[in-house]
Amino acid sequence: MAQYTNFKLDSSFAYAGEQVSISTSQDYKNIYASFNSSRNSDVNVKFELMEFVNYSWRIKETKNGGRASSGSSRSVTFYNYSTAGARRFKVRVYLYDGGTGYTNLMQTAYSYEFTR
Repeated sequence: MAQYTNFKLDSSFAYAGEQVSISTSQDYKNIYASFNSSRNSDVNVKFELMEFVNYSWRIKETKNGGRASSGSSRSVTFYNYSTAGARRFKVRVYLYDGGTGYTNLMQTAYSYEFTR
């Protein structure tokens, strides 16, 4: 079952205040993350899978998700993360101006924390 984190685009965007979301889900082997854009947004999305290890969050893997605009979504899969043990994860999403590739960072957001 997917878990959704809703948030609003901040004042960096022409359409500040529009709601967007991050969703995460998982199966016995993989973790899935998606960013769902608003009707007027145009962003490039970068995903980072983070794990809580030794009292701090560590980046496990980073993936570019591509350009999300006009209500579209972008998804990535993080492969081969075991469900053995009680490991804590979350996904950090970086939103970049859609016209600049991955150079003009505009906002950062986090998914809910989940345990595998």
